[in-house]
Amino acid sequence: MADLEIVLKAALYVAGGALFASIAAFLAAAFGDSRVDVARTFADAPAEPFPRPRLLRFTALGFRFTYFAMMVTVPLVLLLVAIGIRSGLVLAALTIAIIGTIALVLGLSAIIRCPKCTKRAIMNAGLHVAFAEPLEGLSPWGSVVKRIARERRFRCMHCGQRFTVQEV
Repeated sequence: MADLEIVLKAALYVAGGALFASIAAFLAAAFGDSRVDVARTFADAPAEPFPRPRLLRFTALGFRFTYFAMMVTVPLVLLLVAIGIRSGLVLAALTIAIIGTIALVLGLSAIIRCPKCTKRAIMNAGLHVAFAEPLEGLSPWGSVVKRIARERRFRCMHCGQRFTVQEV
């Protein structure tokens, strides 16, 4: 019986590894090559207005709201459990609200693309990006989100084009 368990666990690990490899291959194909195409860089170009400023700003503010909501929700849930309020409805509502907001913001950020290089303007999918402008130790996409929300300007982390985010 113990030998069968070992064989089943080994088969499960092999299947998990194959699944992980196929997901990694799919993501590499979907997000493309992370190398910089020198012919398609716009690092020295003047700043241009982003074509969909409201959607971009809404998505950036949604990311910030989600982050701060999670920072408030987790201690709130721990406090509620500590004082003896174990209402499943409250915990479920908070969880659904956070997950729903994350899904909405990630969906929106997946459709917002740089008009110059056509790559995703906010997401970098863990790839190395050549034109990331670090800000307060944040990841490249976190820096873009913060610059959009605060300064209403950003630089495409993939091609280097500068954009302003002004309402028209």
